[in-house]
Amino acid sequence: MTGIKPLRLLFVTGTLSPGGAELHLLKLLRVLDPSLVESHVIHFAYGDLYEEYQKTPAVLHFIERGTGSFPVKLLRSVLAFMKTVKQINPDVINSQLPETNLLTCFLVGRKYPIVVSERGLGRTRKPWERLLRKTAYRRASHFLANSPATVRRMLERERIPVRRVSLINNIIDVPSVSVSHVQETGREEGEVLVMAVGGLREVKGFSHLINATGILSDIIPGISLAIVGEGPERSSLEELIRQLQLGDRIALLGYRADAVDLLSTADVFVSSSLSEGQSNSILEAMALGVPIVATSVGGTTSLLANGDAGILVPPGDPATLAEGIRQCISEGREAQMRVEKAKEIIRNSHSPETIRNQYMAIYEMLAKRGDQCS
Repeated sequence: MTGIKPLRLLFVTGTLSPGGAELHLLKLLRVLDPSLVESHVIHFAYGDLYEEYQKTPAVLHFIERGTGSFPVKLLRSVLAFMKTVKQINPDVINSQLPETNLLTCFLVGRKYPIVVSERGLGRTRKPWERLLRKTAYRRASHFLANSPATVRRMLERERIPVRRVSLINNIIDVPSVSVSHVQETGREEGEVLVMAVGGLREVKGFSHLINATGILSDIIPGISLAIVGEGPERSSLEELIRQLQLGDRIALLGYRADAVDLLSTADVFVSSSLSEGQSNSILEAMALGVPIVATSVGGTTSLLANGDAGILVPPGDPATLAEGIRQCISEGREAQMRVEKAKEIIRNSHSPETIRNQYMAIYEMLAKRGDQCS
């Protein structure tokens, strides 16, 4: 391979906080071959993942917004962004997250091949934002989605031609293990640890999970819930816990760099999301062999093989969620069969090598073509 010029890739993201998109990009940067690619990352805010990003081969470029009125800060950001892109002069740009996708498409979409990564269903977007997105996306070269549900959204609502949309799963790089969680953590018989991982935002449905825990506390005296993650809903969730008098059963652990290690100690993992593309935390639970209860939203249903790899329940219903958790705890052979199916899915469809090769095929195709019109 000597003498071959590395492919220059520019990734654009909003923040380096531990969201699903940011974690997936971090994993991708770790597995890209530095002898084949030169990676750059533009970000507009720091976050808890900054040190981890620094450990990758990628060059980080922080866009300073500075002080002043909103128009002044916006103009400063736009000028700095365009200047940085010009200096990097990438072969391909890969943008992710709603705001940065718009920014990238509108500002540089006619000058460079752009890959737009879409991870969610976008159900909360206002009509004007959807119209703006359709206009911006005409300037993009290719679109990546991480679940069949997101692909359908791109084809049906965004009206993207099928030839310009690819499905690439999330990378999962945790060891696939099977452990006795109760024995490993020293919990006594009858004690059950339920865990959830995600940003404390309304879309994650944690209020429903807390209410479900309240229902289960009368049925399973030893049950407890730990939620790993931080976000704007913390104060309202803390108030709900106080109202239900569940302070001795529910802990909001905040952001934890060792979230995967914590997850490996859980007896049940729960995803209570109201909308979801492809959840990294569900995938990690699958790889770790932790039984799963999840709401049947977005990409979760197909990810869990329509219930063969985890128990699926309707979203926004604490009573049904509680029953799903109770069923998961009481199952024997059925739970183990779901765990084995989940680990098989991870092995076959989410390995770092498989996902890296899929990304590289798209990047190389666009760089060779050199334009965004397909």
